[in-house]
Amino acid sequence: MRCDSDITSLADLPGKTFAVNLWRSSFHYTALMALEKAQIAEDNLTWVLLSFDNQIPALANGEVDVIGLMEPYNGYAAAEYGDEFCLLFNALDVFGPKQFTTHFVNRVWAEYNPEVAAAFVGGIADAVAWIENNQDAAKAIIAQYTGIDAQFVPDYHFQAHAAVIADDVAFWLNYLVRRGDVTVDWLNPINIANNQYNPTLQ
Repeated sequence: MRCDSDITSLADLPGKTFAVNLWRSSFHYTALMALEKAQIAEDNLTWVLLSFDNQIPALANGEVDVIGLMEPYNGYAAAEYGDEFCLLFNALDVFGPKQFTTHFVNRVWAEYNPEVAAAFVGGIADAVAWIENNQDAAKAIIAQYTGIDAQFVPDYHFQAHAAVIADDVAFWLNYLVRRGDVTVDWLNPINIANNQYNPTLQ
């Protein structure tokens, strides 16, 4: 949010415009969880779909009231608009240090192509290990693909071995079921995301 706005807490959000990068994404759901905790109906806000890079100028120009960014856009916004942009909340405030992103493949395909599935997951695990040990080189690559100067890119730390955390999968599944965005009651978290094809954890 802009520091010069009349927003001082979540209670001030009704009637405001909130930009997210994707509908029903982790950023969208994080915002919805924050509103729920504050007992604010999501329909009391206007929601706008904007990519991360377009959210920053939209907030600076007053086109939206609140944005939700990920790194390195967050670091860039803090550096370039540090006196103008203020933090309202972050994911840690809302749900704590929980895993919120995974890679999905078709289960039937994986069962028929276990070696390919393991190679895919192994590649992700190798990339996680490489980034952990080569932060400066990783920053240069991230800068190349995001257009954000490497000086604004922070160190990246992912779950060791790209492991899936079952309790965190259960947290998100329970939330989606409670919202009604998942409408079946037979899903088991272990059948949604697991470490079955991760060769670094076998």
